Amino acid sequence: MSFDYEEEKCYVCGAKNPEGLKLKFEHIPGGRSKVKVVFEPRHQGYDNIVHGGIIGAVLDDSMAHAVMALNILPITTEMKIKFRKPVLVGEEILFEGMVEKVGRKIIDTSAKAIGPDGDLRVEAEGQFYVGKTVS
Repeated sequence: MSFDYEEEKCYVCGAKNPEGLKLKFEHIPGGRSKVKVVFEPRHQGYDNIVHGGIIGAVLDDSMAHAVMALNILPITTEMKIKFRKPVLVGEEILFEGMVEKVGRKIIDTSAKAIGPDGDLRVEAEGQFYVGKTVS
């Protein structure tokens, strides 16, 4: 299912944001998402290391897109991130989002960033408020 954002200007996934990442998430039935990203030097914090805030934004969208795979438009309410290993500029990183539990108003999610070596680089947990259901 794809959602039409009013202006498609999301920094992470908006096709019309000239400064954004323009990522195209795959929605997987049952509440999962995935996307592969190769970060550029403009995304770094320390030399050759991707800025944690940008990684956090992609993890947030990974979890949100997992919820969207359930045809629900979510609103982030909480997120916790654990940085395990650095994400380096130029590496292909796989981001996966998963819905863990669906409540009446809150959906629990998780996400992870996996390096080309298969190592877990970053993981996150999040909660999303159920915005609207899209049929």
